[in-house]
Amino acid sequence: MNNQQTVKPLSNMEKVQVMETMAALYDNPSEEPEVGLFFYDARQGVFGEYALPASDSDCRRYVLSINHEMIWLKKHNRAVVKGNMSSPFYDCKPMANIPRGRVVVRPGELFCIVAGRWLDEHPESIPEILDVFCLPKDTIHSYHPDYDIIFD
Repeated sequence: MNNQQTVKPLSNMEKVQVMETMAALYDNPSEEPEVGLFFYDARQGVFGEYALPASDSDCRRYVLSINHEMIWLKKHNRAVVKGNMSSPFYDCKPMANIPRGRVVVRPGELFCIVAGRWLDEHPESIPEILDVFCLPKDTIHSYHPDYDIIFD
């Protein structure tokens, strides 16, 4: 039997609500904490973040249903079509070679940066992640092997 969790697809109404929330964020960026995912490059810092407000429980579920591969492929295709060779998404790298992570909310409304062991090698990324996602200083970070970097 498969041990994987399944995520219920969003209804059309839920999709509309998420799009309205995202549009509002675009027009009126807030300083409230956000959850989402991100990529990291030692030269460029945190990039390609995909974040939604942590206060919206529907957005939390929506963000958890998005994976890094989906975001990377979308942004990669956009960079290729536009011929933007300076974009970090231009290269078609295997996901296991890209430092990445996620910001989640743990029980008790505790924010957590989840990343691979690369985070220990780049502690300078933590303040930047806190800033990009408007996270409180007491945000914790934890290790998850899915976000480890595998070098060929």
